[in-house]
Parts: sequence; C-alpha cells; structure tokens
Amino acid sequence: MSGSSLDGLDMALCDFRDEHHFTMLKSTCIPFSAEWIDRLEHFDSLDLHGMCQLDADFTKYLASQVIEFIGEDAINYIASHGHTLVHSPTDGYSYQLGQGAYIAAHTGIPVISEFRLQDIAKGGQGAPIAPVVETFLFPDYDAYLNLGGICNISIHDAGAVTAYDIGPCNQLLNALALLLGQDYDKGGQLASQGVVLQQLLHKSLAHPFYAQPHPKSLDNSYVMKEFVTPILLSEDSVEDRLRTSTALISKIINDAIPDGVSSVLATGGGAHNTFLIESLRAATSSRGISIIIPDKEVIDYKEAILMALMGYLRVNNIPNVYCSVTGASSDTISGAIYL
Repeated sequence: MSGSSLDGLDMALCDFRDEHHFTMLKSTCIPFSAEWIDRLEHFDSLDLHGMCQLDADFTKYLASQVIEFIGEDAINYIASHGHTLVHSPTDGYSYQLGQGAYIAAHTGIPVISEFRLQDIAKGGQGAPIAPVVETFLFPDYDAYLNLGGICNISIHDAGAVTAYDIGPCNQLLNALALLLGQDYDKGGQLASQGVVLQQLLHKSLAHPFYAQPHPKSLDNSYVMKEFVTPILLSEDSVEDRLRTSTALISKIINDAIPDGVSSVLATGGGAHNTFLIESLRAATSSRGISIIIPDKEVIDYKEAILMALMGYLRVNNIPNVYCSVTGASSDTISGAIYL
C-alpha cells in the first residue's frame, strides 16, 4: 500500500484465522527515495509512453521490495493496492500503479489487486474502502478517522456504514513543511508556533467540496490544485499557514462527525501529529466526542492490514466493498486474482 502522502511503501504480513481474527507477524515501511517522490509527484508531465514506463518501473520496484520483505516466510497470497495516480470515479476510472500480473510472475505467489474498479463499474466512488477493516477487525467504535494525505471518515451506526473523503490532511501540512526544508512538521511543532489566519481560514472553508453531499472522494491532483496550492501561494509565514491549516483540518473533521457519535478511532500518519490531535480534541470536546489514538502498529499499518483483509475476503468470496459507502448499485467482492 502506498498513500497520497508519499511517505513510502507500507507492507504487513498478516495471518488470518477468519475474517474477524488476525495476527500481524511483521511489518515495515520503505521510504520512497527522492527520485521516486519526484517521479510520482510529476507524473502528469508524462506522455503515454512515459506513463506506461512509470507503471512498469514502479511495478518492478514493488516486486523487488515484496520479495525482500517476504524472505523465507511461506505466503499464500499477496494483496496489492499499488499507488493511486488519478481517481475520477465520475468519469469511470481510478488508476493505480503496480501490475498484479507482473508481481505474481516475479514472486511466484498469487496476487490480488485492482480493488476499486468493479465498484466504479457499478456506479460507485471506488472509495473509501477502509470500512471493511473497521467492520471485521476494529468493531468497537462509533466512527473512524484516517489522517493520511487525505482525511476520510467512516461512521458505523446500527450496522449501516457511511464513509467519505473529508478534505486535505498531511498532503497540505507536508507541502508547507517542505517550504522550510522539512519532510513533515514533526508533532506539529511548527504549527504550534503560528497563529490562525482568519481570512485565509474562512476562504479555505468556503470551498464547495465541503458542502457536497456524500458519497464523495478526492483525487490527489485535485487536492493539490484546489486545497494545497492556494495556501502555498499565501505570503504569510509558514508557521501561521501551518497553524491555519491545522485549524482547517480540525474544523472540517468536526463538521463531518455527526451528532450521537461518542468514540472515534484515529489512525494514519496524522495521528502522530500531537498538535493536530490536540486541536481536533479541542474542536470536538464540547460535543462529548473522544478521539482515541491506538497503538503505533495500528496507526501506521491499518491500511496495509486493510489490504490483507481485502485479499482474504476476495479469496473467500465475501463482499469487501460496500455500496452503502461508495454509492454503487450493489456490494462487491472486489479484486482481480493473478496466478
């Protein structure tokens, strides 16, 4: 699994007793090199040949990293999400780098991939897909936040699941931190030194995406163009823009949490940002909402665990993408299997 924050390739080796019980045997995150970050960030400058070459090269990279990670372990299946380049379900497509057929051929292990396409073919958003891991493996909360490059939410209410992308998160914060030569704002230390720029905050909150009804999902390029670039172009201090962005993220998340929710499990890289979590707790505390931060292993590898579960459900013919979340015509047993 590789996310929109471009921090690296997440891998988890999971042993399932059934769809409700698993053990994570080992995990790792392989940081992307500067070259890979540059290639993934600037894919939109490529022609068709260049795009195909990028996919081929990234697939070879995935296969080599998987082989090294597996080592001598006995593996039944590889579940691979790949790296999303473009996501436009209203136009009928979502494109992830990483060809399952090649990975299967070079590892000798069956590969399950292409987890979003069938849902999109049924008229769905192809996202979010995280609710399945919450339903089966982490069922004890009212709602779930993923604080990745994009923040999204899942709300579980009496068996009904609602989930959608909320807006920018680490993609925005990391872009600002880079202006000061840092890959990310560790613990939100830079943001804590700034002040909220009310005019910039109100202008950012006025974006029409926030008022759109769900189901809805976001594309990385759209996030960069619509949410990140306007704040990058501001001439205010980086610290003030980081503080304002933290307030923005906290506000849109608070607005997304419906009344009646009392416990929210927060995962993803943003859960390590202590200032962001403090800001989010301050925004939600008056509503009696508890923001719960799990063990580091769950924070960092929930999405890799999700892909393992998606693969497990696929080979056992159990639905793994929910139409109540995506807006598709029916639930889907999603994923192509390459032997």
